[in-house]
Amino acid sequence: MAKPLEHLGVSGYKLQVSSSKLVITADVNVALKALAKGKKVLLSPKTSVIKGLEGKFLPVFWSPVHFPKQAGTMGLLCHPNHPALADFPTEMHSNWQWWNLVKRSRVMILDSISPVTPIVESVDNFVNNRRLAQVFEARVGKGSLIFSSIDLLTDSHLPELRQLRYSLIRYMLTDEFHPTSSMTEGDLRSLFLTEAREQKTAATSIYD
Repeated sequence: MAKPLEHLGVSGYKLQVSSSKLVITADVNVALKALAKGKKVLLSPKTSVIKGLEGKFLPVFWSPVHFPKQAGTMGLLCHPNHPALADFPTEMHSNWQWWNLVKRSRVMILDSISPVTPIVESVDNFVNNRRLAQVFEARVGKGSLIFSSIDLLTDSHLPELRQLRYSLIRYMLTDEFHPTSSMTEGDLRSLFLTEAREQKTAATSIYD
């Protein structure tokens, strides 16, 4: 019998999730095996293994032209009416509940993969104008995936982290979770580094 996954909620609420219905993992190989069997998967790796930009809450300092080594993002574009965020209070733009979440994230660059359905996007600066996201959903093979490049699985006291995780899982357990866009295994693997390493920009934020 599959062991229930507990303590996924916040403020006293818990979700008892059987791994026969939903796989929650930080490992892309575990995720792909589950997706091949037609399962639902929440994939939230450690940020050290994800390709992309450093997560920054604040916009660029002055100009990305004159300071090109910045992370270079311009805040978030959220989709508050998406059912995945039904239990996570948010506007369509960045606000303070996103501060710690963004700082423990990587920003994925999605230009080179098949179009997916973003739930939380980052706005790129005018110099690069790339397609960026931190949470998206897609079909992969027979299964359905939510990929979060915000680290949701490392133990944390942060209520906003627990609440976002809770909201995503609640959504994934409903009939509303049926991604319409698709990506390949190669697309998914292309978002990962071949080996984990610290990825920092040379420029530091005056707000850190």
